[in-house]
Amino acid sequence: MSETKSLWLTILNSSSVTALITTLAGGVIVAYVTSRYQDKEKERDRARAETADYLERERKVVEDAFNVTGRMIAASEDMIQATTTAFDERHRTSSELTTIRNKKQEIVNHYNDADGNWHAQRTTLTLRLRMEHGANQDVSNAWNTTSSAVTEFSDCARIWFEQHTDPVDNDKLKEACASRKHALEEKLDSLTREILKSRQASSMTAKPGSYLMIQRKGREADWRARTVHLLLSSS
Repeated sequence: MSETKSLWLTILNSSSVTALITTLAGGVIVAYVTSRYQDKEKERDRARAETADYLERERKVVEDAFNVTGRMIAASEDMIQATTTAFDERHRTSSELTTIRNKKQEIVNHYNDADGNWHAQRTTLTLRLRMEHGANQDVSNAWNTTSSAVTEFSDCARIWFEQHTDPVDNDKLKEACASRKHALEEKLDSLTREILKSRQASSMTAKPGSYLMIQRKGREADWRARTVHLLLSSS
């Protein structure tokens, strides 16, 4: 029995067996390190993909909001411009009169389309902005004040157009909804600043697995549920 133990000890203590054990242990360690590195790389890839997706959704809703807003503002400004001397129907030939009236009607039609689109999209855009920027109340507040300012300016432009059937000169035109336009410009500047700040914060904190990202995903799920509920309720 002692001879058998001595033989095994001799084998285990041999340099070849020691080398084999070292090789096997080294292989296991290398495989483990490689697996951990690959897992980390996959996690970073997911982080980049999720961050890019989140920022793209933010960009899309902001783009849609500014497109609808810009269309409403432009149509409102055209309504004001339609009261200038360029649209004076007095002392015009029949051809000129037709051109002026057609142009006025085109401006009114564009305004009505933009106004209808604005009121149809405003609530949806509000919900989308809250969903994508739910963690940043400043963006939601800035959008609320901006959208109210857009409505006030557009209503003012329509009333101005209706009340000034006779053309006004350039000095009078400067008074047209001046205070509401100035307020709107300030609100737009504020909204732009808040959105830029929010995007910068998102690009730094939107990482899968992080505490901030877990919080954000929870808020996103909450806002999505609220959005679906409100949209279904209004349909």
